[in-house]
Parts: sequence; structure tokens; C-alpha cells
Amino acid sequence: MKLFLGIPARGPLAASVAGLSRELQQRASGLAPSARLSWVPADRFHLTVLFIGHVDDETSASLGRALTPPLAQPAFEMTATGAGVFPATGRPRVIWAGFSTGRDAFARLQQEVLARIATVVPLEPSHDAQPHITLARVKDAAGLRAGALLEGRAASPLGTLRVDAVTLFESRPAAGGVEYLERQRVLLAAAG
Repeated sequence: MKLFLGIPARGPLAASVAGLSRELQQRASGLAPSARLSWVPADRFHLTVLFIGHVDDETSASLGRALTPPLAQPAFEMTATGAGVFPATGRPRVIWAGFSTGRDAFARLQQEVLARIATVVPLEPSHDAQPHITLARVKDAAGLRAGALLEGRAASPLGTLRVDAVTLFESRPAAGGVEYLERQRVLLAAAG
């Protein structure tokens, strides 16, 4: 099975990000009609904390035990602001909504999770990861340019994400893409 730890985008933030996604879909189809993009449905919007990858049933159970106690990291908020692409230059491969605040707390959360599961699945921290919600994966840019696509949307306010828990998800192939099954929810410490 394929696992990752994430924070679902819900409520007003999810609605705002969905609006941004719809706008960028329209722009992309107008700017590069032959481009092939795979847009993430709004019910799958999430902020990835840590990608774990393929594991067997025994490793999955061990991960569950390692993640059972609440995390020490206090709950915090992140402000979602604007859109961007990976890579930053050249042909875009991923279109995303980013975060302008809460990055330090998010980095501490990632470090705590990595330390917690290190004996089960040793993973390397990603030092230059940009916290983001993936909106689309670009299969063939066919002339799509980030500058025109993101014009006026790189710094648009989108809303706030309250981070008070992390969810262990299983990613499974499904008709029309993938589905995310919530396997375990891990609470953060109460803020303050």
C-alpha cells in the first residue's frame, strides 16, 4: 500500500482553493488548448506533511503504533496565499496553492513526524520543500507558460488552514485517478 501524512483542506479554505483551481483551469485551456493536465478534485485537496511511499501490512501497522500518541507540536495556523508552479523555471510540472505563514511551525511538525517514524521507515527530510496544495499535474505543457497562467494570482489571499491534526492516508488507484482513505488521525498538542 502507498501511504502519506497530510492535512485535508476543508471548509472556506477548500472552497477558495477550488475557485482558484477553476480559474486556472479556464486560463490553461485558453492559453494552451493542447496542454494535458490532471486537475485534483476539490475533495482531495490536502497539504502533504510527509510522503512515505509503498509499505507492506506489517510496516503499516508499525507506523500506526508509532503515530498513536498525540504529537508534541502545538496546533497552529497557516495562511494560504496565491499559486505557483514546480519547477519555478521552465515547463511547469505541478500547479499549486502555497502558504505565506506558518512555515516554521510546519517544518517543526515535519521534523517531529520524521523522528517519530524513523525506526519504522527511515526517510530523509526535505529541506527545500514548499508547503503547498497540489491543484494539477502537468503531463504535457504544450506551450503553457507559468507567467501567463499565474498572472495576478501569485499573491492572492486564499484563507487559513488550522493545523490541529495530521492524517495518515492510504492512496489507492481509482476510476478517474486516485482515492485517499483516512487510516489514522494524529492530534497535535492544544495551542497555548
